[in-house]
Amino acid sequence: MNQITLENIMLICQKCFSYLDARIDDHPSQVAYLYWRLLDNRGTYSKKELYDLVTIALLHDIGSYKTKDFDKFLNIDSPSYDHAIYGALFIKHFSPISHLSDIILYHHSDYESYESPYKSETSLLYFIDRMSIFFNYSWQIEDFFLSLNTEIDSQFISEFHEINRKENLIDNIQTSYFKELLRNFFAKSIQSPENAIKYLSMISYTIDLRSECTVLHTIMVSAISNFLAQKMNYNHSMVQKISLAAMLHDIGKISTPINILEKPGKLTNEEMEIMREHVTITYEILENLGSRDVQEYASYHHEKLDGTGYPFGLKKDQLSIPARIIIVADIMGALMAARSYKESFPKDRIINILSELAAQSQIDQSLVDLVINEYDDICQHLPSLSNPYHKFKNEYMSIVTKMSA
Repeated sequence: MNQITLENIMLICQKCFSYLDARIDDHPSQVAYLYWRLLDNRGTYSKKELYDLVTIALLHDIGSYKTKDFDKFLNIDSPSYDHAIYGALFIKHFSPISHLSDIILYHHSDYESYESPYKSETSLLYFIDRMSIFFNYSWQIEDFFLSLNTEIDSQFISEFHEINRKENLIDNIQTSYFKELLRNFFAKSIQSPENAIKYLSMISYTIDLRSECTVLHTIMVSAISNFLAQKMNYNHSMVQKISLAAMLHDIGKISTPINILEKPGKLTNEEMEIMREHVTITYEILENLGSRDVQEYASYHHEKLDGTGYPFGLKKDQLSIPARIIIVADIMGALMAARSYKESFPKDRIINILSELAAQSQIDQSLVDLVINEYDDICQHLPSLSNPYHKFKNEYMSIVTKMSA
């Protein structure tokens, strides 16, 4: 698999946020940049610790992919805690920096209200988070500082003034030069394939979890694709690439309204056109991944071998076997899923539908034959794959109950 750096992760996050709300396009990167410069100025962190902490700052509002509570999100005086809980759980369960999840959980909490081994780092994130939100209203940073009155805030203000005098932090943000500096910093952190997959899968989960049926579908499509890729005797690296593309295939649904994703019935023609847009958005988001293969495998999942698919109308000779695997897995996953308006289709009906599509030269006959031969083995482990999702939901409710007490 191609080398993936934290820069790729940053660019994908930026692109995803751009589809949520224009007011927060730069907020995660601003926070990560300021956090990086203040932590680095302390001189007490190893290179790995610094990368991990700055990545937490970049991802600190990743829970907002789920909640979309942006009016509260942009209110300094009355922030939303819901996205902090979701964000902490995404980091804890799906990322390679799970040990830092409490920083996100408490990044809107007062200094005295929690215990954590990363208390200073958490409070600094809270300080910088509010500063970045303040920039939406004014660049008169001293007005923001005058509104703060705690001892810990005074310490952070002193740290900020010290580094701002040396590096012109505010000017760098106003001119957007900070983006180049942050990209260069992250570009030097090459991720192992395992860590890259964890980060990218986490981003996929945060988007898909807006809709339970979408996240369960993604889990199923990734598992089926992984199984078929192994049966096709691809090497480990290629199996990873195909599985990752399957995990990311619906990332473009970040732009799809939840009422369409969760509609209990057939979509209208207008709604279907909106739904179909997710594929081109997936393609656009994954341009920042640095892997053309993964981008294409993920974005071609609604294409057909006879050219009748969308959005590109590709034909057989333009669709690789890995892309065809995800096409078949996507259809199979949709047929197997129970929705509010339909039951899960039984084995015989699924096989008949796949066979008909292959006979019509829409999907790959050899892959359908493989599915038929291996159907029971494919299905054997699918039910247990949703366990992490259900564990996630239960832990969310537990934290909400605890924090509300």
